[in-house]
Amino acid sequence: MRLPFAAAVALLSLGLVSEAFASSGSGSAHVDMTAQNAPVAYPMAAQRSGRQGIVRMLVKVSALGHPLKVKVMRSSGYEDLDDAAAAGVLRWHYVPAAWGSDWADVQVEYRLPTMVPASTKP
Repeated sequence: MRLPFAAAVALLSLGLVSEAFASSGSGSAHVDMTAQNAPVAYPMAAQRSGRQGIVRMLVKVSALGHPLKVKVMRSSGYEDLDDAAAAGVLRWHYVPAAWGSDWADVQVEYRLPTMVPASTKP
């Protein structure tokens, strides 16, 4: 059974959007939504070339809420996005598992903003 996405954080950086979603349920470890976790970096080379994608990871969380390691479960298809997502979530603080899994399910989405064309005057 898949756990519902119970928490979401929108991360804005230079007008480019990266979203992170953390699954929590059954007392499992999850992202601490009360902590001031830094936004995940969106690599400039990926932005310039228009690379976008979703990275799904599991983060092993210590009893103190510190990330110990990360496993990429679904790649974005781009190594630089996967690496940036993994490095970013390893700097976050987590709520340790009360019971259940000590792996937090985290998803990072790299998405370029939709550009609206400037209106043309006749």
